[in-house]
Amino acid sequence: MLVNAVYFKGHWHHKFSAHETKRRSFYTSSGAAQPVHMMSLRGKKFRYACQPGGVDAHVLELPYRGSLVAMTLILPRRGASLDSVERQLLAQPDMFRRVVRLDGGRRERVFLQLPKFKLEFMKEVCLCVSAQVNSVLF
Repeated sequence: MLVNAVYFKGHWHHKFSAHETKRRSFYTSSGAAQPVHMMSLRGKKFRYACQPGGVDAHVLELPYRGSLVAMTLILPRRGASLDSVERQLLAQPDMFRRVVRLDGGRRERVFLQLPKFKLEFMKEVCLCVSAQVNSVLF
């Protein structure tokens, strides 16, 4: 049996200050306000686009320090629902990829507020090899 695991612990290129993290309202897709710890960054430049490819959303690339890895945030514009943005992203075969790549996006100075979060994902990859193949490999 071969087992593989992937682990990534990234740090943001522009660090969120604990001093700037405050309780604020976060609005769910139903419009309900939920009090959460909101991280803030002021005056930093990010790759950003408004309505890329005609999708009714703001898109921002949040890079991790020292790597080519980034998180892409897609926020429906005021008045647009998450469902409608998802439909727009899936309407054309290439649309999601173009939006995530930020085609037409440019570096802009923004005020970013983001709910404090922790992402965890674990997937065990197991390759079970038959006894016959196993004896040849080892």
